[in-house]
Amino acid sequence: MSLVIKNLYKSFGDKAVLKDINLEIKEGEFISLLGASGCGKTTLLKIIAGFEGIDSGEVIKDGRIFVKNNEVFLPPQDRNLNMVFQQFALWPHMNVKEHLEYAVKGRNKKSNADEEINRMIDIVGLKGFEKSYPDDLSGGQKQRVALARALITRPEIILMDEPLSALDANLRIEMRKFIKEIHDKFKSTIIYVTHDQGEALAMSDRIVILKNGIIEQEGSPFEIYESPKTEYVAKFVGKSNLIRGSWQGDLFEVEGCDITFKDKAVKANFANQNLYPVKPEDLSISKGNSGISAKVISIEYMGTGFEYKLQSNQGIINVHSKKAGYRPGEDVKVIKEEFYRDAM
Repeated sequence: MSLVIKNLYKSFGDKAVLKDINLEIKEGEFISLLGASGCGKTTLLKIIAGFEGIDSGEVIKDGRIFVKNNEVFLPPQDRNLNMVFQQFALWPHMNVKEHLEYAVKGRNKKSNADEEINRMIDIVGLKGFEKSYPDDLSGGQKQRVALARALITRPEIILMDEPLSALDANLRIEMRKFIKEIHDKFKSTIIYVTHDQGEALAMSDRIVILKNGIIEQEGSPFEIYESPKTEYVAKFVGKSNLIRGSWQGDLFEVEGCDITFKDKAVKANFANQNLYPVKPEDLSISKGNSGISAKVISIEYMGTGFEYKLQSNQGIINVHSKKAGYRPGEDVKVIKEEFYRDAM
């Protein structure tokens, strides 16, 4: 059982925002649509929800057509899905329990509604807040109400449109753990839109990277982070430096210096362009004689280490290191310790 998207095109006026999207989302999967603003991820979510039409293509759930070209369009209320919005979308005149009662009344006629509502309030950690109104709740509590409202009718699919972006940094981390726990408990399919790489990597079973309306790459968080296929994915997800040089088998000779890197897993796209993507945390700074010559431009302390911005003949290189002591203006060498060796 799955949600299948086939040959999907969508434009607004003369601007194509989704181009030949093909994607299958398995039942119970937590999938993140990740990309920069304007890449088409929210539009794709709205099409699945039934809030936007399409130019052509199909969206099918277990043989049931949600939309097909201009021939079939299933209304949102008949798709057995719910949506969690960025701004919570709570009614100011309804308390916590009334929000869930309204959802149940609209989608579920079960006689044990009160029992289900009380259980859901307990699951999302809002016991004791049943009579509280949105203005009396914190941002995290409001988001829990929105989640409870989406879950209470047990939809097959839950759509989330950047639901944590209105929260502060610490609360975002807390809430992403909570959402993952909720997913593990209820097993609903979650399609999650975000521009935050950390959220996508921490929460998802699979990540779909969108760029300019096309799917740039899809895969597990590990695959996306460790084995990017394109320059965009390497830089957007892993913040990778794209080092220039030349490949000889699995050896990469760095342009303009005396070192060689070794890597058997580089993707063909990089090999063909004589580039090597290296994440900032995989590089080190040295005062030795070998390495990429660079000058320290700036330093930021990030708690887990120092973010060094360096100028080199490769352009800007970013390094994340636990080593302190380097200063702006200082000349250094950049190496990749675990694969470093002197050129033969």
